[in-house]
Amino acid sequence: MVEAIPTALHRGDDALPYVFVDQGVEIMVLQIKIREGLWVIRNRFAPGSRVQTHRHTGTVFAFTTTALVDET
Repeated sequence: MVEAIPTALHRGDDALPYVFVDQGVEIMVLQIKIREGLWVIRNRFAPGSRVQTHRHTGTVFAFTTTALVDET
């Protein structure tokens, strides 16, 4: 038996707002599935901003499009 193909939802870059998180840090929430523990977000960091050490409660897949990394 073939199940129905789920519909796709397209959101353009300007369709969802960025939300302030901390000084120089904003996120755009793309999708959340609470039961599955899935969060899909887009981060935006201002030059020179830092994120304090933290932990995630699940798997994280992340990539960087542009950056200068200061590992000091």
